[in-house]
Amino acid sequence: MKNEVKLFLFLLILTVLSCKPPTEPVDDPNDPTTGTKPSVEIVEGPLDLIPIRSTKFTWRGNVTASKFSYRLRTDDPTTNTWSSWSIDSTITFESLDDDKFNFEVKAQSTVGTESEITKKTFSVDILSTPAIAIFPELSKVTKDSIFNLYFHAKDVRALLALHTVIKYDPSKLTIYSVDTVNYFVKKNNASFFAIIDSISTGRILVDMGVAMGAPKGLTGTGRILKLRCKKLVDELITVEILGNETAARDTSNTPITLKSFSNARIMGQ
Repeated sequence: MKNEVKLFLFLLILTVLSCKPPTEPVDDPNDPTTGTKPSVEIVEGPLDLIPIRSTKFTWRGNVTASKFSYRLRTDDPTTNTWSSWSIDSTITFESLDDDKFNFEVKAQSTVGTESEITKKTFSVDILSTPAIAIFPELSKVTKDSIFNLYFHAKDVRALLALHTVIKYDPSKLTIYSVDTVNYFVKKNNASFFAIIDSISTGRILVDMGVAMGAPKGLTGTGRILKLRCKKLVDELITVEILGNETAARDTSNTPITLKSFSNARIMGQ
């Protein structure tokens, strides 16, 4: 009987000893990626203000960064889309408009963990201001494609009213609609109306007025109108602002001298 008790106690002790809790994973000092989250830094980029319409960005990730995604944002909400994940670590942007840009890039590890976003802000400054323009200044569009152009004001001060004419060839381009874009005006705590006439004739008449604002009127840079277009031919098309038929006034009813007018060129692909 004693032997049976001893055997039972021995087996009990052996069972307890063999049921140790699992050990926590231990960082491998020889593996530099252990416990490291992905990160990315910009190693090449433009100055804060550039006098040209192209710029290049280059970036690099740490040891756990395997792919990257980027975007180039403006005040336009449609520029919020990220690029597809890729191993590429450089991008050149061409035909940039006179605008303020936010370049953003992020990294991803092999298991899908994303890094913090790294940012760089810069502006393209070519047009003498105040100016009005149609952007993109240069774009590539295939025949029969539908696309948008934007009527853009740059560095205006206390703008109260504006009259202008937008000219194009209706045999080469169809403009379906001209609609107001509100986020620039709302940024000024203002509201405005626009009277658009003769859309299909090749001469779009535009009359705009601004109400309220803090300070009064419209001040700064941003998009005001969106033109919904369809390209009818493969050749180069120009959509232009007629400067000699353009007039602007500020909140004191004083004429504003617009120094630059920038037209849009639409190329075939």
